[in-house]
Amino acid sequence: MPQSFQSQQIRVFISSTFRDMQVERDVLVKQVFPELRRRCTERGVDFVEVDLRWGVTEEEAENGEVLPICLQEIELCRPYFIGLLGERYGWVPSQLPGELVEEQAWLDGHRDKSLTELEILHGVLNNPDTAGRAFFYFRDPGYAKAHGGDHAAEDTAATQKLADLKARIRAGATLVREVRENYANPEALGQHVLEDLWAAIDQEHPASAKLSPLQQEARNHESFGESRQRVYVGREADLQHLDDHAAQGEGPPLVVHGESGCGKTALVANWLARYRRANPQARTFVHYLGSTADSADPWQMIRRLLQTLKEWGTWEEDIPAEREQLEEKLPLALASAGHSEPVVIVIDGLNQVLADGRDLRWLPWHTPAGVRLVLSVIPGECLDLLQQREWPMQEVPLLSADLQREVAAQYLGRFRKKLPEDLLDELVAAPPTANPLYLKVLLDELRVFGEHEQLAQKLRWYLEATKPDALYDRMLTRLEEDYEGKRTGLVGEALSLIWASRNGLSENELLELLGGEDQPALPWTTWAPLHLALQESLALRGGRLTFFHDYLRQAVEKRYVPAPATRQPLHLRLAKYFGEGDGDEVTERMAEELPWQLTEAKAWDELQPWLLNIDMFRLLYDRDWLELWGYWRGIIDATDEMPDLGLEYRQALDAWREDLGSSMTDESARDEAYLYVLYRVQGFLKDVGDARAAEPFAKESLDLAIKQLGPEHPDVATSYNNIGLVHDKKGEYDKALEHYQKALAIRLKQLGPEHPSVATSYNNIGAVYDEKGEY
Repeated sequence: MPQSFQSQQIRVFISSTFRDMQVERDVLVKQVFPELRRRCTERGVDFVEVDLRWGVTEEEAENGEVLPICLQEIELCRPYFIGLLGERYGWVPSQLPGELVEEQAWLDGHRDKSLTELEILHGVLNNPDTAGRAFFYFRDPGYAKAHGGDHAAEDTAATQKLADLKARIRAGATLVREVRENYANPEALGQHVLEDLWAAIDQEHPASAKLSPLQQEARNHESFGESRQRVYVGREADLQHLDDHAAQGEGPPLVVHGESGCGKTALVANWLARYRRANPQARTFVHYLGSTADSADPWQMIRRLLQTLKEWGTWEEDIPAEREQLEEKLPLALASAGHSEPVVIVIDGLNQVLADGRDLRWLPWHTPAGVRLVLSVIPGECLDLLQQREWPMQEVPLLSADLQREVAAQYLGRFRKKLPEDLLDELVAAPPTANPLYLKVLLDELRVFGEHEQLAQKLRWYLEATKPDALYDRMLTRLEEDYEGKRTGLVGEALSLIWASRNGLSENELLELLGGEDQPALPWTTWAPLHLALQESLALRGGRLTFFHDYLRQAVEKRYVPAPATRQPLHLRLAKYFGEGDGDEVTERMAEELPWQLTEAKAWDELQPWLLNIDMFRLLYDRDWLELWGYWRGIIDATDEMPDLGLEYRQALDAWREDLGSSMTDESARDEAYLYVLYRVQGFLKDVGDARAAEPFAKESLDLAIKQLGPEHPDVATSYNNIGLVHDKKGEYDKALEHYQKALAIRLKQLGPEHPSVATSYNNIGAVYDEKGEY
C-alpha cells in the first residue's frame, strides 16, 4: 500500500474583474465546472470552484471584508488559479485593513493596486509553489469595443496598470501553465478552460489511479493521521521509546495511554511518519478508530488488515464473513506477515471500539516475531483489560507549564500575536490547559477575538469550560454570533449535516444541501467566512469535510442533535439528497451514503427496494459484499422476517433485464451485462450461506457463458468453478468435483499449467478431498 496519498480534492480559485466578466463566469459556473466535476467524480476526486465575486456587495468591499477572505481562499486553493482579464483594471480599495497588512507585509507596497491584481500577486506572481497550475485568459480587445459600457477601460492610468500586469503574467513562464491571448467570446473561454484544466487534472489524477475500496479506506486513515501531524510539539523521549519498540524483533505490543486530548494520536501519527521516512521499505498498517463511520468496528478493522496482508502477498486465504472466523484467522495471518519483512501495526483509539468488542477477545494475546504492534487508549475499561495482560505501557503526560508557554508563543506567533504576560500566567495556571487539545482550541478562540480591552474577560469565560467538549460548545456559541448574519442557523445546520454524514461531505455537497428552493446552493460569500473560521476544527479527508476531533463531534451532537427525534430527519434529508443523484444513474457516492443513511434512519421500507435495485446491488457487492449483507441483516433484525433473497433477486433481475432490452440494442452487449450481474447474484447468495438459492443463478450463468463465449473460454471455466462452489457449500462433494475438474481442464488448455487460476482449481479440488476425508 502507498504510504501517502495526494489530496482527493481540487479547489480552483477564479479571479476576475467585477462588472465585465459576468457572462464568462456564467459559462464557467453553469457549463464548464459541472462537466469537470462529473469527470473528477469518476476518478474519486472532488472538484470545487471558488468564485467569491458572486453576491459581494460594494459595502462589504469598502469595509475591507472581501480581501482577507480572498487571500485565505487562495491559500486553500493552491496551486490551482484561473485569472480572467479583459480591458478593465478593476476596483482599487480605498484602504487596506491594518491587521491584514500586519499579517501580509507584502501588501504595504501595493496599496494602489486593484483587488484583482492583489489576488494575482498573492496567488501566482509572488508564489513559486504554483507549480504550473495557474491559467490566464486575456479577452480580445475587440469584444470590449463591440459591447462598450462596463467592458471598457476605466481611464488611461488603469489601462497602463493593466498592460503592466499582463506583461508580468506573460513573463512568469515558470509559474504560469497557460496564457491564452485574445479569446473571442465567453463560449470560447469555456472551451479553453475545460481543455486546459482537464489536461492538468488528468495528469495529476489519471484514470488508472482510481482507488479501490480498500485503498480508499486506507487513504481516509492516512489523511486522518496527516491532519494530526500539523499540530504537534515534539517530545523526543516519547518518539525514541516508540523507535526502540519497533526496532525489537519480537515481543508484546506497546500500549500508549493518557487522557483524551493529551496528544496520543498526534504522537503515534508523527512517530509513524518519522518511522516511514527512516524505513521506506517497511510495511506499515495504521487504523484510527473513530476516524471513519466504520472504523470503530473491530471486525471491519480485522477484515481491512487481512485484505492489506493479501495485497502484500503474505496471506492467501479467503477473508471470512463471520466474526468468530475472523478472530481465528487473525493470529495466523499475523504469523505469516512477519516472515519476510518486518511489519508495524498501529491501532489508535482502542477505547472507541464498539460496545460488543470492548472485551478485546478479538485482540490476540501473542504477537508473532517480525510484527510490532502499537496500541493507544485512554484510561477506562479497555486500558484495564490491557494492563491485565501485563503488556508494556507508555504514558503520554499532559503539558508542563513550560511547554504550555512554548506552544502558546509558537502558535500565536504564526498569526503575529502575543498574549500579555499576566494573561499567559493565568492561562498556564488553569488545569484544563495542560491538555494540548484544550490549549489549541483556546488559543484559536483568543487569536480571533478582536477587543483587546476585553481579552481577560473573554479568557476567563472560556476557562469556565473545564473539558474540551464544553470548550467546543463555547466555540459554537461564538461562531453563531459571528457568522449567522446572512443565514440564521447556518452553524448548527452545516455542522449537523457533517455529523450525520457517513464519512464527511464535500464542500459542493454541503453547499447544495444548504441551498433553498430558490437557491440551488448556499452562496460562497455566505459559506467562506464560516469555513475559514472552522479551518482548524474541520479536517479534509479524501476530499470531504469532517471533524478534526471527536470532542467537536460530541459538542455538535449535544447542542444540535441530542435525541433520535432530531437525528432521523437529518439522515432522511441526506438519503433524499443522495437518492435524487443524477437522474436514474446510481453512482458510487450514492452507494456509499444512501443505504447507510436509510439504515441510520431505520427506514427499512425505503431501504429494501434500493438493495434490490440491480445497479445499486452491483456497486454495493463490488464495494464489499459484507456491507451489503449488513444492510439486509438490519432489515431482518428489525422486521424479524427472513426474506426469500433468491426469489427477490430473481424478480429484480428479470425486471432489470427487461429494461436493459429497451436501452441496449446490441444483444451481445446485453448478454455480457446480464452475465456480469448473474455472477454477482449467485456469488452473494452463496456467500451469505444460501447455496440452494445460488444454484439456479450459477447454472444460468454457465449456460449463458457457453452461448456467448463458447465452451472452452476461461470465463466458462469460472462458471463451472462457481457451480462447484455451490455444490461444495451444499455438501454435494461429487458434483463439486465434477465441475471443478471441468474448470481445471479448460484452464489448463487455455491458460497453461503455471497460471494462478489453475492453482485455484487444484486448490479447490484438494479442499473437496480434504472435506471427504480422502487425504
